[in-house]
Amino acid sequence: MNSNPSTIAPANTQYSNGGHVVFWIGTSNLAVGSTMQDGLADMDCILNCDSTSRLPPSSSEDSYLELPIVGSKDERFSLLNNLPKAVSFAKKNLIARRKMLLCCQNGEDISICVALAIITRLFSDTGCFDCGESFMRRDVTKLEMRKRLVFICKYAVNARPSRGNLRQVYGFLCNEKEQLPC
Repeated sequence: MNSNPSTIAPANTQYSNGGHVVFWIGTSNLAVGSTMQDGLADMDCILNCDSTSRLPPSSSEDSYLELPIVGSKDERFSLLNNLPKAVSFAKKNLIARRKMLLCCQNGEDISICVALAIITRLFSDTGCFDCGESFMRRDVTKLEMRKRLVFICKYAVNARPSRGNLRQVYGFLCNEKEQLPC
């Protein structure tokens, strides 16, 4: 990932609205935060990963996706089973250059892991959206995942992804890589 903050950091990487903090991940058009009932005016679309909260869906199914993902302690494969839908939804909205909020109950675990899957699968090493072109050319390693997680944590300073959920992201990415045509 590009480590020069002047080229990847937007002017404002976080904002607070009604006590909820949203962290923008570089210039990716992705933000992570806790589930909010209000204050979503700056978002074009929402990927709600909270199994306990029901946000009012917006008018278009293209701008709102609810995936009731639970932590790895409660259900071992919940995140793994929902990541294909999450990445597909993100790809469609990032192609359209929409600002997307990835939210979960606390904004520290599941939404971070979903962001990690999206950034690893759809972004280049320099942090540019490329629809997954660079993913086809590189190996999925724990070191590569760690680099991208560090990139996310530079912006989402409250990030605390669980080891079980990180394992599910790694498993998803390895499976995606195996299914690519040679």
